[in-house]
Amino acid sequence: MAETSTPHEEKTPPKKQLSIEEILRPLLEMSGIKDFVDLELHLYTARGGALDRFRIRTYPTFLRTLGPGSYQITISEPRVEGMDSPPFKITFISVGLDYDAKTGWSVISVVTDWEEEIYPGADSEQLKDRASKIGRRIVTVLQFVVLIKDFAGLFGVH
Repeated sequence: MAETSTPHEEKTPPKKQLSIEEILRPLLEMSGIKDFVDLELHLYTARGGALDRFRIRTYPTFLRTLGPGSYQITISEPRVEGMDSPPFKITFISVGLDYDAKTGWSVISVVTDWEEEIYPGADSEQLKDRASKIGRRIVTVLQFVVLIKDFAGLFGVH
């Protein structure tokens, strides 16, 4: 009996999902955060008196979970335009954000841990001002990401 062979079927590899870092890195670069070592995005939800923390790793997951709530972006070792030379060396930036479908994003906190070198004119008010500017930049980035989602929905892409 002769063997029959089936034609070789080419299998397409599964599509790689964009990581949250891959989608946010170029947007953060355009907003003045030139480079960083790591980026994490978390969603906080309250359930039954407990606070749950969920790490969002991919862009599709971000779009699926986007809803009212509190988010936190932590950027490790950022190089921020205007803050990448003395007197500042930032080790991390953590931005707490609230999202509401009607009002959009709002910054609730910006926390950073920097090593301040001795340099004239580096007072705490300047540092607070720079930290709040970073927070506003990150909100602008997230507003852009949500806008992409809204446009995709208009064209039937989910």
